[in-house]
Amino acid sequence: MTRNTYRWRTDPDQIARFVHDNDLPRNTPILLRPNEVCVVLENGRIAGIVTQQVMRANPTTSMLRRMFGGKRHRSYLFAFLGPYTVNLPFVSKSNDHQTLRGNATVRLSATREQIARIIQLPANGMMEIRVQDLQAMLHGEAQAYMA
Repeated sequence: MTRNTYRWRTDPDQIARFVHDNDLPRNTPILLRPNEVCVVLENGRIAGIVTQQVMRANPTTSMLRRMFGGKRHRSYLFAFLGPYTVNLPFVSKSNDHQTLRGNATVRLSATREQIARIIQLPANGMMEIRVQDLQAMLHGEAQAYMA
């Protein structure tokens, strides 16, 4: 079964991938592990959040659905819940005006409910989210806090 399944995560530092329905092979089984989740979007709205199971991408619809139901536009947001390790370099000043340089290591994880919030990133053009992307987003916030 593992040979015919769709693999959305091919790199260990990959956090999420947004896939349109026409980019997935029809009726391909997708195996979701306990720390992976799939947010299913239909016509731009969240239809469901699936985890820890084998699901099928783009199942064929019945004849009645095709005749009267119209076309569904599905998209899938596959995500890894974590934990991910993010390294944040920082520069700050101490009370005696010494320059401090260092590297903070932060371990992050998400829940099923929280992961749906990153749907705004594919809307801004990021179809794949990696640990480096998360690190770049958090680096500016950390520098502003340390200044």
